[in-house]
Amino acid sequence: MRALGGGVWKFLHYSSYIIFYMVVLHTAYFLYIHFTISFDRPPPPDANWAQIPFAILTVGVIGLQAWAFVATVRRRRIRLGRVAPT
Repeated sequence: MRALGGGVWKFLHYSSYIIFYMVVLHTAYFLYIHFTISFDRPPPPDANWAQIPFAILTVGVIGLQAWAFVATVRRRRIRLGRVAPT
């Protein structure tokens, strides 16, 4: 962190969120859309086993991010004295 500096460090961390969501969209496209009848070819004979684990992990990670965001906002409000701690 010292070698990169604060600004570059923040940029890397904020861009990791963008990369994560782009990877999720790309993977979801291939798991749920690409291998369907809509592309004028028959779908694979067996269901794609990765769809359910992918959905569970994605919802879990997004849920953890939302929980961390809410916790951070609460902590900052308590620190600033705007809301009584619960």
